[in-house]
Amino acid sequence: MSDSAPMVDWELAREVVGQDRELLLDLVNTFLGEGPETMNAIRGAIAAQDGKTLQLAAHTLKGALKTLGAKSASEAAWALEQKGKQGDTSDTEPLVADLQQKLDAVLQAFTAYVAGEARP
Repeated sequence: MSDSAPMVDWELAREVVGQDRELLLDLVNTFLGEGPETMNAIRGAIAAQDGKTLQLAAHTLKGALKTLGAKSASEAAWALEQKGKQGDTSDTEPLVADLQQKLDAVLQAFTAYVAGEARP
């Protein structure tokens, strides 16, 4: 993925909510609160070597990101979901770093959207 590629496909996100801008705003606001919490759950599951919790938290984050048009970040969460599904919490540092980098960019785009700085 190039650095100039958008982290959020706003057209897809609007399509998912039936072009309802208010609903999209509500979903984005909800994600701004819950996304970082879910990322913390992923980190906690890895620290506890709990594959099942890793799978569930990564699956939750993946679904929310995909719904909101953040495909690249969703794919990064999927990779961690697969590790959890296998019960393997080892060697996850690069996957966590990739997801965190993409999540940070998505959160920045969502914050700008909510603030009205970005008019997708």
